[in-house]
Amino acid sequence: MFRDWLVIQFGLLGRARDAEDLALHVLMFSQGTATVANAFRDPAWTRREVERFQRWLRDELATS
Repeated sequence: MFRDWLVIQFGLLGRARDAEDLALHVLMFSQGTATVANAFRDPAWTRREVERFQRWLRDELATS
């Protein structure tokens, strides 16, 4: 499962303590973005959300 893979990846990045929560956050973000992108067909919004996610991920990993 993708969730299991994400948990492993976060663990390898030094976030084993909260890897499950982070993995679920990534899953919810990606599924929500995909759903809204499909519904509204707005590529600019999708790009902004991906950029927002990348910033979140960078910030999360910087705090580890």
